[in-house]
Amino acid sequence: MKNYNKKAFTLIEMAIVLTILAMVMGTVISMTKISYQKNKLYETKQDISKIKQSMIGYMGINHKLPSSDTTADGKGDGVKGEGNTGIGNIPYIDLQVSGKDEFGMVYQYDVNDDLLETNSTNLCLELSSISKLSIESPHVENHNTPTADKYALAAVVISKGQNKILTGKNDDADRKSVV
Repeated sequence: MKNYNKKAFTLIEMAIVLTILAMVMGTVISMTKISYQKNKLYETKQDISKIKQSMIGYMGINHKLPSSDTTADGKGDGVKGEGNTGIGNIPYIDLQVSGKDEFGMVYQYDVNDDLLETNSTNLCLELSSISKLSIESPHVENHNTPTADKYALAAVVISKGQNKILTGKNDDADRKSVV
């Protein structure tokens, strides 16, 4: 006579275990994705810091900032008075830096037109005069307090980020960066 009292898992017990495993795996996968996105953001911030240092070095050697790249060749396209508005892509070949952020998008760049044609004599004068805000120069304002002070800048470098678009008040061409 056979003994059928063997212990085994029931279908309900197996379903519960599989459900728990699926939840654990879902949590691990989502946390990995979040970590991956944070790492990309961190790397993009590091790239922008390198771009800043490269721009300072470029300005120290050439006594001016590089013009923006509007033809997507990685080189600055001109100086004030030759049709360059200052808005375009980062001239990554001129600066010897990466032209794209960690999300695969080209860095946007806007430079104060007065800093495209300076020399060693008037560079400091031009830098000190950018505090005078004008609509024609790059500037920044806080989106939480739009009536607060606005700050003129020598240049702005923008990453489009993980959504790969400039959103809200940064998607127009008014040379205003809203943070």
